[in-house]
Amino acid sequence: MNSLAAYYFYLLVVFIAFLFSLSTGKNSGAERKYLSALLLLTLVSEAIADILSSTIRINLAVYHFFNPLQLCLVALYFNEIIPEFKAKGIGIYISITSVVLGASNAIWIQNLKNLNSNFLLFESICIITMSLHMFYYLIRNDEIQAFRNQHFWISLVMLLFWSITYTFWGLSNAFDENVLHLIPTLGGLLATVNILTYSALAIIFFLTRKNKLSL
Repeated sequence: MNSLAAYYFYLLVVFIAFLFSLSTGKNSGAERKYLSALLLLTLVSEAIADILSSTIRINLAVYHFFNPLQLCLVALYFNEIIPEFKAKGIGIYISITSVVLGASNAIWIQNLKNLNSNFLLFESICIITMSLHMFYYLIRNDEIQAFRNQHFWISLVMLLFWSITYTFWGLSNAFDENVLHLIPTLGGLLATVNILTYSALAIIFFLTRKNKLSL
């Protein structure tokens, strides 16, 4: 599969995940709305990035807006499903910090013409930490069957995805002329991880809809 076909297949998978996220039952709460909004934001941002790439050849500015908003929605999602977060408003504080740091990075450090790799590393650390805290909450709560809970699987997917993302962008600054030939391969690997991530989310939403996983 060439890169263009892989990209549009990726968008199709995100769209399917978005549709499934809308049809998981009337009992789903605000956390599902945040995930649906996240998937919709991903679709819109990728579409705008594709248009800009085809017209003016520069689309990095899109991600300076997308990534802070992405972290906001993920933080609000965890704020809904982790009681300690909701009681203390931790997800809200992370959301506010996300916007402030994202804007600061774009204005003073990495402008809109550059990749916002600094913020990506910050975002990765935040989401990895929140995912691990979700596991800690599930372990402490004996009343919840973790493997039957959709939030366990969603948190696991996020943990795996952002661990790989953190590793990729963390090492990107260390690339020198001797390893530049590996960048296309690593980019292809990251694209595959994206497809697998959103495919997993679509499956989780589908299983929840079929009552195989609890809300």
